Amino acid sequence: MVYININPLIKVEYKETCINKECSEPIVAKYDLVNKDAKSIYKDINLLKNGNRLNNVIFLVCEIANEKNIAFDEIDLYTNWKGLKDYLKNNSSSEKEYLFNINVENIKKLNEIANEISNDVKTYKVTFDSDGGTEVGTQKIKKGEYAKQPTEPIKDGYNIKSKMGKT
Repeated sequence: MVYININPLIKVEYKETCINKECSEPIVAKYDLVNKDAKSIYKDINLLKNGNRLNNVIFLVCEIANEKNIAFDEIDLYTNWKGLKDYLKNNSSSEKEYLFNINVENIKKLNEIANEISNDVKTYKVTFDSDGGTEVGTQKIKKGEYAKQPTEPIKDGYNIKSKMGKT
């Protein structure tokens, strides 16, 4: 199962057959337009029109969002398949490159995430500028909650103990 979240949220269920660690191409069995944005944007579009290979469906969702002028920097994919990142990298069906943020979770957690998103719980992406220091990861924060203090970045020429600037 994969949830595709740009803002529209789409649940995609796929099937594959594995024999001796060799698996067939994941084929989409069905999809569900989960939240009101998805139902509005994709209501008249058959997402299986270009075949029902999983990569085709994921890239088609992205391309339609682009065509509909939905602003996004990256696409959140929530899945229970650890190999999804490699699969998409090796099976791109789009001329455009997309940045995928892939979250691997168990099925119960996937359904909780989908429930929060489909209920239109407003979330914010918090980014940190380390001013050339080590990278500080982004955080997704629900409306009304606070970001957690990140690990302090390290930057050559600066003393972390003094916190007063350059040494």
